[in-house]
Amino acid sequence: MTQLPDSHQDAGGIRCRDAAGLVCEARDRELVPDERAALDAHLAVCPYCKVASRQFAALFEQLDELLGKTQSRPE
Repeated sequence: MTQLPDSHQDAGGIRCRDAAGLVCEARDRELVPDERAALDAHLAVCPYCKVASRQFAALFEQLDELLGKTQSRPE
């Protein structure tokens, strides 16, 4: 998995660590509009987080298949 730089900050005013947290939270709940906007802005300019977001999505999909989950998750 891609290692996220701790100090990287971009559009949306969030750091990579915060973006990764929001990607994970979005699996379990719908992000509020400000969170979604900040995450989308960060992913638009941060190649590390864009890759990590895709990796998380693939991991979550595999986990859901292994655990027999059929409920779709927000992206």
